[in-house]
Amino acid sequence: MNVQKFLLSTIGAGVVMFLLAGLWHMALMSDLYASDLNRAEPNLFLIAVSYLVLSLLMAYMYPKGIEGTNKIANGIKFGVLVGLIWVLPHSLIIHAVTEGGALNVIFIDVGWHIFEQACGGIVIALIYGIPQTVAASSE
Repeated sequence: MNVQKFLLSTIGAGVVMFLLAGLWHMALMSDLYASDLNRAEPNLFLIAVSYLVLSLLMAYMYPKGIEGTNKIANGIKFGVLVGLIWVLPHSLIIHAVTEGGALNVIFIDVGWHIFEQACGGIVIALIYGIPQTVAASSE
């Protein structure tokens, strides 16, 4: 494993996803989410740590599951898959066990997170590149 690429892609994807999340949740869609939250102010430190953990896991998994040599396509496919695996089941379970908000808000949020994680996947792919094992097998 290339530790430098791993760390740079972790930090890069974490920062991009955190900033996109802030833009979406706190600026563009704040009214939608404000009616759906049980908390007056979000804990930004915990959110930042969570995005760092997510990006670390994504950067670790990225070279293990990509196919082909198109960085952008690999990043999008990888990020969308992570978004689906992480957000959709989690959101539905939380909705099922809490007095969560409207179901349509969940699906809007899931759609957003799929886009957000796709952007994170692109950042990881651009920084990490194509692992030599994948490049060699496609020749």
